Amino acid sequence: MITKNYIKDFNQRWRELNPEPAPTRYERYKDTIKATVSQWQADHREERREYHRKRYKAIPKVRQQTIDRSQLRRARKAGVEGSHTSKEWRDKKAQYNFRCAYCGKKARVLTKDHIVPISEGGSNYISNIVPACSFCNSSKQARELLDWKRFNGLQLSIEA
Repeated sequence: MITKNYIKDFNQRWRELNPEPAPTRYERYKDTIKATVSQWQADHREERREYHRKRYKAIPKVRQQTIDRSQLRRARKAGVEGSHTSKEWRDKKAQYNFRCAYCGKKARVLTKDHIVPISEGGSNYISNIVPACSFCNSSKQARELLDWKRFNGLQLSIEA
């Protein structure tokens, strides 16, 4: 039976037999470790995909983190000025009562819409972002707010 004392003794014996510090050991075997990890990942590609797919669907926080990372990467790649935190985004959604800033409907998922599009020189600061339902966000595309309003003939419900 494995007990705390057994593990403690095992670790102590291992450290006596391997006195070299872990970072040095890693540097010595870095190529072997990377090759082993790469091979394992290649051998278990579908299992890993399925694991991440299930995790993404099951845990809303993971889904939001993935979306946030993707949007941040896109903004950085475009050389956009500014950034915002997840808390600022949550506060912005609460400021709009979890409703679309454009049509006022309560959406299950609100997307980040840049008032001045990134492609038109808009920033990624929270002051340039409003919550939008996917319909409004996708129909607005890369248009400026007033151009989009005229294009769709919509009344805006921006209160904040």
